[in-house]
Amino acid sequence: MAATLTVEPAGRCCWDEPVRIAVRGLAPEQPVTLRASLRDEKGARFRAHARYRADAAGHLDLARAPALGGSFAGLEPMGLLWALEPDRPFWRLVKRDVQTPFVVELEVLDGHEPDGGRLLARAEHERHFMSPGVRRVPVRAGRVRATLFLPPETSEMSVHKTSRVDATLHPASFYVNCMSAPPAEHCESTPSKT
Repeated sequence: MAATLTVEPAGRCCWDEPVRIAVRGLAPEQPVTLRASLRDEKGARFRAHARYRADAAGHLDLARAPALGGSFAGLEPMGLLWALEPDRPFWRLVKRDVQTPFVVELEVLDGHEPDGGRLLARAEHERHFMSPGVRRVPVRAGRVRATLFLPPETSEMSVHKTSRVDATLHPASFYVNCMSAPPAEHCESTPSKT
C-alpha cells in the first residue's frame, strides 16, 4: 500500500488556523522524515524538517507522535510550519501581499535523512491571510495611511457614509475606534488620552 499524506483542513486555510498533518500506509515502526518548504514573494526558500517513527499500524499523526529531531524535537503538531528557516542567512519571512497565499509543500521521505531517502508522499497546502470574501480597502486621510479589512457582509458604501477622520489632529494623537453596529459599521476618530 502506498503512503498518503493528509492535511486538514484540506487544500487551504488561514495562516493562523491550526492544521492536522497525518501519514497513512507506512510500514510498522517505519522511520520517516517530513519536510516542509515554501517560497516567499521574492523567491527565497524557507524549509523545516523533522524525523518521526510510524506507530505499529503504520500511521503517523503529528498531533500524537513526537518529532525525534531535525528542525525541532518533541510533540509539536505545527512544528513544520513555525520552524521554517530561510536558505539565505538573515532573511525574514515577511508577507507583503496579504491577498495571495503562501503555498507550503509537504513531503514524506523514507528514513531519517532530510535530503536523502525515497519520496513516499507529497502534498501542497495554501496558507491564506484573508478569509474568503474579505475585502481590503486602502484608507488615506491627511497623513494617515491604513488598510481597512471588511467582512463579506459589509457593503463598501456603508463604510464611506459612516467613516470620518479628523485630519486636524496629529496622527499620533488619535486612534480609530471601529465598532460593529447592525446594519452598518460606525467608525470615528477619538482623541487619545495622552
